[in-house]
Amino acid sequence: MNYRIRQSKKGPSAGTIIGIAFGSLLIIGAIVAGIYSVVFREKPADRLTLCPASGPLGHVIVLVDKSDPMGFTQRKDFEVLYRDIVTTLVPKHHLLSVYALADDFKATSEPLLELCNPGDGSDVSQLNGNPAMVKKAFDSKYLRPMVDLSDQLLTDKPGKASPILEMVQLVGITGFNKRAVAGEHRLIIISDMVQNSPQLNMYKGVPTYATFAGTPYGQKTLADLKGAKVEIRMLLNTPAVQGEGLLNFWRQYIKQSGGSVVAYEPIKG
Repeated sequence: MNYRIRQSKKGPSAGTIIGIAFGSLLIIGAIVAGIYSVVFREKPADRLTLCPASGPLGHVIVLVDKSDPMGFTQRKDFEVLYRDIVTTLVPKHHLLSVYALADDFKATSEPLLELCNPGDGSDVSQLNGNPAMVKKAFDSKYLRPMVDLSDQLLTDKPGKASPILEMVQLVGITGFNKRAVAGEHRLIIISDMVQNSPQLNMYKGVPTYATFAGTPYGQKTLADLKGAKVEIRMLLNTPAVQGEGLLNFWRQYIKQSGGSVVAYEPIKG
């Protein structure tokens, strides 16, 4: 008697089905990731300013008074402070504008340099980017140009005037107003804060702001600081003049100009 072995027809095994499902999920995930990267990919930053294509997230302006030379210790403290501003105090994707204040404010009405901090790569991992490449770009395109600029912010010869009021006003016009950055505004002033101009010579006495504000010159030099937080880093060149009366004058002037003094600290030396 012949016996035939009947083979049962079986479907795919459970392992096969799981493998196919897992593979399908990977393919779908890859397609979704590809679509997301195309649609939502961040546009490249501006090549000149390094700012995001959507615009800076905030604006920091540094105004350095070079109408008088700094002493040796002041220069050293300034160099440390300036580098700290560039690397630490300016957040990623915020615009940094650097101005010099000299005796001729018309010649220094525009910033010497404006760049956005592109980020140093500390928030980038190997999984989502190349931190070494980001750090290299940060050093060469942002940090080095900004630090090299420091020599243009210093002088060895005293100027004939110190038009601080005019420069603060111009910073509002060619800085905050012109750039119209939507985020936080900050102004860091490195100066002795002693106005010296034909209309107001503070070496001869510091008026109360109320008295000054009632004069044509006081009304003419009012600035528009767009709600900026202002930090004063004072060069103590003439301590006899640089008392509480001087600081109160600038607090009131900045308040009337739409800003607020949030920090005061003397430069060492």
